[in-house]
Amino acid sequence: MRLICLVITLFFCYISEAQVDFSVQSQEGCVPYYVQFTNNSSISGTNGFYSWDFGDGTFSSIENPIKIYPASGSYDVKLVINATNGQYTDSLTKLGFITVYDLPTADFQFLSGLSGCKPLELPIQDASVPSGTAIV
Repeated sequence: MRLICLVITLFFCYISEAQVDFSVQSQEGCVPYYVQFTNNSSISGTNGFYSWDFGDGTFSSIENPIKIYPASGSYDVKLVINATNGQYTDSLTKLGFITVYDLPTADFQFLSGLSGCKPLELPIQDASVPSGTAIV
């Protein structure tokens, strides 16, 4: 009589996937627009490699970079994270995430002559040119 034993060993591996996310304090401003990006991903610090694409042909590998947008426009921003152990890569693209406006042009026009008696009241008209947002 032969006895045959079969032993099966199961190995379960749990590989945590990165949850990629990022934020900025404000998504819009005037040129030149300074933006501090904050990595809010589940992988941070020395646990990952970061690749930012700011949507204007510039890139960064810093975890929380500062970017200056020198031209007006709407910009897609992408963050790619690679785990240092090489187990996974994940990315997130936010379309139209940053909006940069040209600087407004402030101007006014006098509606009547510049002469008269004291107190002189001069009616003026706003001739300012906004750039995407209201002039305050």
